[in-house]
Amino acid sequence: MWAILAFNLLSSFDGWFSTALNIFGVILISAHIFEYVLYQSRIKNKNDGKFKSIIMTLIFGILYINNSRRK
Repeated sequence: MWAILAFNLLSSFDGWFSTALNIFGVILISAHIFEYVLYQSRIKNKNDGKFKSIIMTLIFGILYINNSRRK
Protein backbone atom coordinates (compact mmCIF):
# COMPACT_ATOMS: atom_id res chain seq x y z
CA MET A 1 0.00 0.00 0.00
CA TRP A 2 2.80 2.40 0.87
CA ALA A 3 4.42 1.79 -2.54
CA ILE A 4 1.20 2.71 -4.35
CA LEU A 5 0.85 5.88 -2.26
CA ALA A 6 4.49 6.83 -2.93
CA PHE A 7 4.07 6.20 -6.66
CA ASN A 8 0.97 8.41 -6.65
CA LEU A 9 2.91 11.23 -5.02
CA LEU A 10 5.82 10.96 -7.46
CA SER A 11 3.81 10.56 -10.66
CA SER A 12 0.17 11.14 -10.01
CA PHE A 13 -2.58 8.93 -11.33
CA ASP A 14 -5.28 10.68 -13.34
CA GLY A 15 -8.50 12.14 -11.99
CA TRP A 16 -10.42 11.22 -8.91
CA PHE A 17 -8.32 8.12 -8.21
CA SER A 18 -5.30 10.28 -7.39
CA THR A 19 -7.33 12.44 -5.03
CA ALA A 20 -8.80 9.37 -3.35
CA LEU A 21 -5.33 7.87 -2.85
CA ASN A 22 -4.04 11.14 -1.39
CA ILE A 23 -6.92 11.28 1.08
CA PHE A 24 -6.40 7.62 1.99
CA GLY A 25 -2.68 8.28 2.48
CA VAL A 26 -3.35 11.15 4.87
CA ILE A 27 -5.80 9.01 6.83
CA LEU A 28 -3.35 6.09 6.93
CA ILE A 29 -0.38 8.10 8.14
CA SER A 30 -2.57 9.91 10.68
CA ALA A 31 -3.77 6.57 12.05
CA HIS A 32 -0.22 5.29 12.40
CA ILE A 33 0.94 8.47 14.14
CA PHE A 34 -2.03 8.17 16.50
CA GLU A 35 -1.06 4.53 17.17
CA TYR A 36 2.49 5.58 17.98
CA VAL A 37 1.29 8.21 20.45
CA LEU A 38 -1.29 5.87 21.98
CA TYR A 39 1.08 2.91 22.42
CA GLN A 40 4.25 4.89 23.02
CA SER A 41 5.12 3.23 26.35
CA ARG A 42 4.75 -0.28 24.86
CA ILE A 43 6.87 0.69 21.86
CA LYS A 44 9.61 2.14 24.06
CA ASN A 45 9.87 -1.18 25.91
CA LYS A 46 11.03 -2.89 22.70
CA ASN A 47 14.48 -1.24 22.89
CA ASP A 48 14.63 -0.90 19.09
CA GLY A 49 15.57 2.74 19.21
CA LYS A 50 13.26 5.69 18.76
CA PHE A 51 13.83 6.20 15.03
CA LYS A 52 13.40 2.52 14.15
CA SER A 53 10.29 2.29 16.34
CA ILE A 54 8.68 5.27 14.61
CA ILE A 55 9.48 3.90 11.15
CA MET A 56 8.25 0.39 11.99
CA THR A 57 5.02 1.80 13.45
CA LEU A 58 4.45 3.93 10.35
CA ILE A 59 5.03 0.97 8.04
CA PHE A 60 3.39 -1.89 9.95
CA GLY A 61 1.20 -0.14 12.53
CA ILE A 62 -0.59 -2.41 14.98
CA LEU A 63 1.27 -5.49 13.70
CA TYR A 64 4.53 -4.04 15.02
CA ILE A 65 2.93 -3.03 18.30
CA ASN A 66 1.32 -6.43 18.88
CA ASN A 67 4.62 -8.13 18.12
CA SER A 68 6.14 -6.24 21.05
CA ARG A 69 3.57 -7.76 23.40
CA ARG A 70 4.58 -11.34 22.52
CA LYS A 71 8.26 -10.95 23.37
